[in-house]
Amino acid sequence: MFYLVAQVEGHSRDSWVGRNADRFLGRPTTERYLLSLYYSVSAFTGLGDGALFASTVPEAAFMILYLFFNLFLAAYILGTVTMLVVKGDERSKQFRERMSSLNEFSKTNELPPALHSAMQEHLDVTFHSDQAPDEQVLAIYPTAIRSIR
Repeated sequence: MFYLVAQVEGHSRDSWVGRNADRFLGRPTTERYLLSLYYSVSAFTGLGDGALFASTVPEAAFMILYLFFNLFLAAYILGTVTMLVVKGDERSKQFRERMSSLNEFSKTNELPPALHSAMQEHLDVTFHSDQAPDEQVLAIYPTAIRSIR
């Protein structure tokens, strides 16, 4: 689109293509579009070499729309990744809260260390077995034991 905007303007000296004419002159159209893609990606990431800036009204209008699109796209991606990380961590948070409650309960009621350790192990096994379906857990046992449940 950057190259198309410059092409519509007739590659004037004010356009970014005109300012960088030495990079574009004598190159095939595919290379010109590839260079334009490079410039647009560098503008998107903010790592450009300073050669891509709007100096004409159509370039400025397109650059505004382009940067708003990139801003909203980056916000959407960041929000989605954050939501996935937080959602995946909810089970771990519940486990930590239950373990903390168990520790407080043990301390308050002065449970023996052996009982406290057994309760922690049970909580850990329960947490990890909730993720696996019954068939997967029982698959290693003989059918006689599997039929008892």
